Amino acid sequence: MQVEQANYKHLFMIERLIKKIYKRIERIPYLPQSVVFALDMCIVLAGVSLTIYIAPLLFNVQHSWVWVKTFTTLAAYTVTGLLFKTHVGIIRFSSLSDLYRIVKANFCAVVLLLFGGYIWNYHVLYHIPATSVELGILSPILGGVLILGMQLGIRLLVRVIFEDVWRNSKTRNKKNALILGDDAEAASIARLQRADVNSTIYPIGFISTNTSESASSKRIINLPIVLISNVLDFIKKNKVKAVLMTSSKIAEAPKALFDQLILDNLELLKVNIIIDNLKDNRKFELDKIRIEDLLGRNSIQMDSERIGEFFDGECVLITGAAGSIGSELAKQISRLRCKKLLLLDQAETPLNDLWLHLTSKNIPNLEIVPVVANIYNEAKMRHSFEKHQPKLVFHAAAYKHVPMMELHPCTAILTNVLGTKILADLSVEFNVKRFVMVSTDKAVNPTNIMGATKRVAEIYTQALYFKQVAQKNNNICQFVTTRFGNVLGSNGSVVPLFKKQIENGGPVTITHRDIIRYFMSIPEACSLVLEAGCIGNGGEIYIFDMGEAVRIYDLAEKMIRLVGKTPGKDINIVEIGLRPGEKLYEELLANAEETIPTHHPKLMIARVLQYEYNKINAKIKNLISEASKFNDVENCVRMLKDIVPEYISQNSRFEKLDEKN
Repeated sequence: MQVEQANYKHLFMIERLIKKIYKRIERIPYLPQSVVFALDMCIVLAGVSLTIYIAPLLFNVQHSWVWVKTFTTLAAYTVTGLLFKTHVGIIRFSSLSDLYRIVKANFCAVVLLLFGGYIWNYHVLYHIPATSVELGILSPILGGVLILGMQLGIRLLVRVIFEDVWRNSKTRNKKNALILGDDAEAASIARLQRADVNSTIYPIGFISTNTSESASSKRIINLPIVLISNVLDFIKKNKVKAVLMTSSKIAEAPKALFDQLILDNLELLKVNIIIDNLKDNRKFELDKIRIEDLLGRNSIQMDSERIGEFFDGECVLITGAAGSIGSELAKQISRLRCKKLLLLDQAETPLNDLWLHLTSKNIPNLEIVPVVANIYNEAKMRHSFEKHQPKLVFHAAAYKHVPMMELHPCTAILTNVLGTKILADLSVEFNVKRFVMVSTDKAVNPTNIMGATKRVAEIYTQALYFKQVAQKNNNICQFVTTRFGNVLGSNGSVVPLFKKQIENGGPVTITHRDIIRYFMSIPEACSLVLEAGCIGNGGEIYIFDMGEAVRIYDLAEKMIRLVGKTPGKDINIVEIGLRPGEKLYEELLANAEETIPTHHPKLMIARVLQYEYNKINAKIKNLISEASKFNDVENCVRMLKDIVPEYISQNSRFEKLDEKN
């Protein structure tokens, strides 16, 4: 035990001594230019001396006129040194341009010496041995190589020493970091971060997703490559505090890695690459990783040319345009060569914001028309169809909040059912080419009013399409439904709620510890809506590949840890119970449904029960008529359950209606 303590004492003393040396080196002032020039001339004298010693050994002859040759060599290097200003740069900051000046000065000095030697020996060329002539030619070259090597070596040595001192002084308060990836982009990020004086991050290695053991033995810019299997040991051993990654690397790496990094309280930073076209260079900015970055997937690869042709020159109507999905659809469609874009929503302020945003883009040959209206105002909808004659309709308007619609079933029916029916009927009447409805996974085996009304809307549009087919209409409006789960960052979704609760110091409230949900990003969802809308032939219900289900409790924990807090210690997670109409597990398909694959790996077609139009239309009309009275809510819900038999209420005041059935 005493021996170990003595060893630790010696190591501590050595460490203190190294720190003192570093501090003294840091305080060394810049050398004056005259001193640097004198140092270079000393190197020249040393090079001449070595040449005088080495040359006879190489050429087996003795030097003559040693002092003359020493003087002429010193004179030649003095002239070229002053001419090329080799002494001007600060040695500790020597750059490639400084080293290049030294190379040019040395080359010119050797040329001068060779020319002077030729003049010197010209009149006695036939009176001296040939070896002396060789010595007169090769000695300046040998001396030049030795002098150049010493001058460059001294500068590089000084720079390395001072860089090491600077690095130790500047990185004392920096966080050791790893970079996810082992390619050229990762190397560029590491170089720039290590060179950035103002950065608080100091990369010390790379994380490789390569499973090959040989990758771990390699290095990039002299930094180690760490395999995922060894990364936790490396982090603990080297006190790593942060991990840097680009969006592409986030998509490639296994989610289990991020779970472990978050659990170990590492700071996860997203590297945004900024391209400066004026200066033709790139720079990087660091942002904290958001939970949306970790839950999202790869961007959707769309057939842009085919989709562009689909929209080319058309008038497009988007309902619910001011909402999360509608506004993103508007942004993506505005880039697809349509001639007119109708933005319809009842929310004036967000619609105005979207209108100003799109018009500020100055998109050529695109007319953008905002329409403030409610979709179940039939007169207003008819006026819009008559005036603008849209040929493509993207129907994203709906009431979507489950607990709220449990309180207002009649309002949900009027908006989600009547509004859809009015738009669908007008689309057939005014020869709309395609009607794409945005639905929800809550329409599958619904347990709440919102999901049931969306399922009724699905049933009606599908039945209306097959009615046209049966009647063999010339201009059939193709009705297509898209069905997907929760969208990250949408209005009222769980992620913004958790963020606000975390910012306020908690608690974070979850409805049930075991509740799970599917998530996708807004751009991803809208890209799939466009893709499905273009490939659909009519009557299909497209479902999206939503990836893996996410446990909401785990989501809350991750979000807390991502801001550097500890769940249960800094911020509590409180279980408040399921809300009215809410269920633990969302589904994308009903029990009786099957899926049909499409050409797109993230799109499938749900094979669902088909309804006869006249029968379902009569029931829906009765439902709408009852809902319009606002006086018998239970009867409205009972009629909903009749249209959608799989609708079984959960955690709702309407459960008693199921008991009677």
